[in-house]
Amino acid sequence: MWPVRRRQALISALGLLTAAGLGALGMAVGHSVPSARAGGAPALDLGLLAGLAAAAVAALALLLHLLTRTDELRRANQALAVRNRELEAASEAKTRFVANLSHELCNPLSSVVGYAELMASGRCGHLDERQLEHVGVIRESGEHLVSLVEELLDMARVEAGQLRLEGAPIDPAAVVRGCAAALQTTAAQREVRLEVDAPGSDLVMLDPTRLRQVVLNFVSNAIKFSPHAGTVAIRLRHQGGGVRVEVSDAGPGLSMRDQARVFEEFFQVAGRERSGTGLG
Repeated sequence: MWPVRRRQALISALGLLTAAGLGALGMAVGHSVPSARAGGAPALDLGLLAGLAAAAVAALALLLHLLTRTDELRRANQALAVRNRELEAASEAKTRFVANLSHELCNPLSSVVGYAELMASGRCGHLDERQLEHVGVIRESGEHLVSLVEELLDMARVEAGQLRLEGAPIDPAAVVRGCAAALQTTAAQREVRLEVDAPGSDLVMLDPTRLRQVVLNFVSNAIKFSPHAGTVAIRLRHQGGGVRVEVSDAGPGLSMRDQARVFEEFFQVAGRERSGTGLG
């Protein structure tokens, strides 16, 4: 470390040395002219010494500048290290909060869904058609909330580096058709027609939970932004040892500028009538 007073004192001393060196250099040059006329050589030696003195002073000044910059960089690195530790602590606190909140929300939501299914089964008494429809909406909304909470838990697992894919031999076409069936009511409420082209084939090693999560996100987003009486098409194609799932709709789409930001957290396109949280 270089205290301010010590640095200022050294700068003053270097200034005096510089002035002295320049004075010596002037005197040497002044004496060199008559000495050269007389054929003497000592004046050249004095001029050389004066030049060396000036060069030494300049080197000392450069060294002081380098030491000062090194000190500034050291302090900046220390401040950056402290900031990084604070950010890591904040990220860990956020992950713990999300995990705890998700866990606390799962229990009451599961109860809501369970009671709705119990009422729909008729074991709690007879329900007319309208009541069954309302109970069905409660159950579907509860299941949707449960899926959102599960996604929150997945985000916490990803940040903690604990999310693992559980591969299993599955028929991806069955997963895609199941997702379309689960969203059929949502599509009907918006008067959107779902078209599914997912022929069955050989089993593929995939994580069914993650595949279902991805397809549900894409299809529900397509339904949300489809125009009245529009169509959402879901296609599945086998390619080598994998599969390709395509979801298309007639919605407003995204500009090239917005496509570059589509995966940013909480990003939303301005001016849209319907919009989510920007985390899908």
